[in-house]
Amino acid sequence: MIEVNSNKTYTDLFGDHANNVVIIGDGDDDKKFYAHAKMEFWGDDNIPFQEEGIEGTPEFVDGIITLDSPMNKIEWYQHHATHDYHKAGEFQSQLKWVYTFKQKPASNKLQLKLGGGWQDFDFHYVKPFDELYPGKPTESITTDGREGILVHVNEGGHILSYRPLDVEGSYAVYHKTKRDHIEGEKNYRRGKVLHIYRSKAVDKNGKSVWCSLNIENGILTETIPQTFLDTAVYPIRINETFGYATIGGSTSQRARDTVNAHGTYSPAADGNATSIEIYTSPQSNTFVVGLYDDDSAYPDNMLRDSDDVTPAVNWGWKEFTLTSGGVAVFAAASYWLGYNVDSDGDADPYFKHDGIPALCKAKAETYIADTLVNPFPADAGTDSDLSIFCNYTAGAASAGSSMSPSARSAYEKALSHYKPGGGFGKGVEAGLERGRVKSTASGMQNLVSAGLAGTSMAAGLGKKYEEEVGAPTRARLEGARAEAMANIQMNMAGTEQRGYESAQDRTFQMQMQQNQLDAQQEGYNTQLMASSMRGSDDGQVSALRSQLDEALSKLRTKAQPSGPTTHKAPKFSFGDAPAAKAPYKDPLAGQPMFTATGTGMYLGGGKYLTARQLPQGYGE
Repeated sequence: MIEVNSNKTYTDLFGDHANNVVIIGDGDDDKKFYAHAKMEFWGDDNIPFQEEGIEGTPEFVDGIITLDSPMNKIEWYQHHATHDYHKAGEFQSQLKWVYTFKQKPASNKLQLKLGGGWQDFDFHYVKPFDELYPGKPTESITTDGREGILVHVNEGGHILSYRPLDVEGSYAVYHKTKRDHIEGEKNYRRGKVLHIYRSKAVDKNGKSVWCSLNIENGILTETIPQTFLDTAVYPIRINETFGYATIGGSTSQRARDTVNAHGTYSPAADGNATSIEIYTSPQSNTFVVGLYDDDSAYPDNMLRDSDDVTPAVNWGWKEFTLTSGGVAVFAAASYWLGYNVDSDGDADPYFKHDGIPALCKAKAETYIADTLVNPFPADAGTDSDLSIFCNYTAGAASAGSSMSPSARSAYEKALSHYKPGGGFGKGVEAGLERGRVKSTASGMQNLVSAGLAGTSMAAGLGKKYEEEVGAPTRARLEGARAEAMANIQMNMAGTEQRGYESAQDRTFQMQMQQNQLDAQQEGYNTQLMASSMRGSDDGQVSALRSQLDEALSKLRTKAQPSGPTTHKAPKFSFGDAPAAKAPYKDPLAGQPMFTATGTGMYLGGGKYLTARQLPQGYGE
């Protein structure tokens, strides 16, 4: 309800939060009423719209503020609308700024000056559909008393996109920097605050025409076609509409089995991304979402994804929780919000957007359960941005902050190799079969030579081979698989845990991890050499080990031991002696010396020993 203030202003709530208000009038002058409207968002941002030179004494009756004169009349009031947006019901607060011209105006342009902090916002022009989808068939409809337009994929095809006609050529207003949601603080969502709709001029006889809207250099200009003004029957009425909005004004369908990434975005503070929300239609399709890092304005490594989720049956914001408690994000880094949709549902899903171009990368990619493709595929096309945002906690980065994307990718590839169905052990069965054939043939030849070919001993050759060779080999294989997976997972957990530790602690811990990884690799070599039937498996495992070594090498070369950083992954040093200390002078330099474990030797020459190689107490 509009409140009448003592300083010649009128205040009303604007939107779904107490900090969003609209103030009609000018609060800086309590002597006069001016044709001003200031919209405040989140309690700390605002955009005033001011018509210069218009003042007077308004009337306030039945919720309508009216400023009347012999030439024209201006009215302000709030309208609470529920629009059908192609089955997308959304409550929306709208400020109506209505002009009534009692006679032909001197100019066909209405202008409002933008004041206050308008420079903090982006005013995105919403291109008409015939520019976004040239050559696509369209259809005019009226729904919920509002004219709209449908775009079809082809003649007689399903609906590709929909929007009301007053969204054509309108402006979507987004804050330049405020977006997403720090849990426990203000929810900026996608950062959208306002939609300024295109107006229609209507004369006394009901003849109407659409006006054109332009916002440039802090001036909003509404242009009425001159031919309409010349032929209209007065009075004419022009209804300007400012709608509080958090989602896009257009509805479009996006293909399934297509990976999308929206960006780039940077959080307001370092923290931990926990979930991603998308405004989408009711459907039966399964979604997976995730977070990508950025490489030269293109999505790159997938940092964390969600499990499969089927959104609820209503239009609205759908939340997808990231696995493993989320992933660390940093204010100095850039990210992309990604998703893919399975083709298991009835139809392609619909999303909300404002036609903002080039903020989305999309590429056909078959849906994989509980997994978002990593890395993002190359040569993706562009599309308009959707109503999508990220929830995160601010403060110290949590698990995973010490792991670079390259290290995580190498770990995950190693895990997938050892999992059942992966590359590990694929050559074993073929080798066992070759060994069985060879062993059986050799055994049969011996039996023939001994005159026992027709006995039961011949039938038992295959069983004997399975008992003595096949089953033990498979058991060793599964044991090696289980140990390898456990060790890789242990190292992943250890790397993530270091996100909580200080830089000095990480220096020592990462040295110990290197030693553990070396020991594991030696163990793998011993296990894999135990059987001569591994086929080509050794080469695959060797390649994966090389990836792990390369990832760890990258971590070393990006050493920053002084403390946490604000990069997209904290960087730290390990393994080498501190630069401030003089090199250790080994009295036995150049002479062979066995280590405490007896598995290696130190040749001196200024080379630093690892903690695993040093005998206890040596060098103290």
